[in-house]
Amino acid sequence: MIIFEGNINSVDFDIIEEQIEYDKDMMIDSVIMKVCKNKYVNTENKDVANVSYGRLVMVTRGELNRFFIPDEKNIKMRLSRLVTLGYILKDEKFNSFKYIP
Repeated sequence: MIIFEGNINSVDFDIIEEQIEYDKDMMIDSVIMKVCKNKYVNTENKDVANVSYGRLVMVTRGELNRFFIPDEKNIKMRLSRLVTLGYILKDEKFNSFKYIP
């Protein structure tokens, strides 16, 4: 239980909310990367080490459900960010993602 002492204005709450959203985004990123990397490491033929979009959504929600349940829009946004940064590769043909070592 958190007990707040003194006056806390709305600016403090905004800062806290921003930090919470940032932490949630980092948790989503880490689960996505963990799933993609595990698939890559545990597959002998690295060319077929893709993880489907549906599986990523399902596993991400399953891993994070004790903290919060991310919506599909947020997961999709985080996936596109990871693709842009070059951490994973998107296969448009099969709508799947692959870890880039």
